[in-house]
Amino acid sequence: MINRLIHIFSLFLLLIGFQAKAQMSLRNFDAVYGLDTKLYNGRVYSGYYNSFVKGHQFYEGKEFQNGQLITGGQLYKGKNLNYDIYQQKLLLSFKSTEHGHQIIELPLEHIRSFSLNNTYFEVIKWEDSSLKIVQSIGENDFKILLYWSKTLDPVTTTGSYHYQFSNIKKQIWILKNNKRFLVRNNKTLRKLYPKDKANALKQWMRSKHINIRKAGDYQLKALANYCKGL
Repeated sequence: MINRLIHIFSLFLLLIGFQAKAQMSLRNFDAVYGLDTKLYNGRVYSGYYNSFVKGHQFYEGKEFQNGQLITGGQLYKGKNLNYDIYQQKLLLSFKSTEHGHQIIELPLEHIRSFSLNNTYFEVIKWEDSSLKIVQSIGENDFKILLYWSKTLDPVTTTGSYHYQFSNIKKQIWILKNNKRFLVRNNKTLRKLYPKDKANALKQWMRSKHINIRKAGDYQLKALANYCKGL
């Protein structure tokens, strides 16, 4: 009888220990599965707009994409990311055991780079000390930097929308010898070089049918590789 009571009591203690361990696991679930403070430390995103606004504020669309980023000196892969180009914010979507589904704005001051759908972006400090997100194409000594943006404009025609997001806009910058230059067209790009190299660049771009304002990523990569060798 005593042995049976001891056995029941032992099972009771084991059950309590198992429940305590399970509760502890739930409390620590976020930390165990990657929700560390280096990554999950941003503000809750509140940048969604009502039905009176036409369009969206994102680089490609409202859906989050599988991406990766370097923040706090650490690489994180397989994260649900999106890029709000109107407010210039990088967003992270995740599930938390304490708060459910969350979308936060990641602090740009800690982010070095991120990738979305094989497109590579960097966070760089501008001359006015502001932080900007730019698409980066090329190597360290020569890069083509694309700064994407949108505006939110009033709708002047009658209808259900009061405001609308503009089409995506692009600024092109060249990072050459650690200096940035705004490039508006092929001609302003050539002005960065002495005459002989500018002429060679002109002929090469003509042979490849490259208009820097309209060129896609593949052509811009080829252009960056060519300019690197000039």
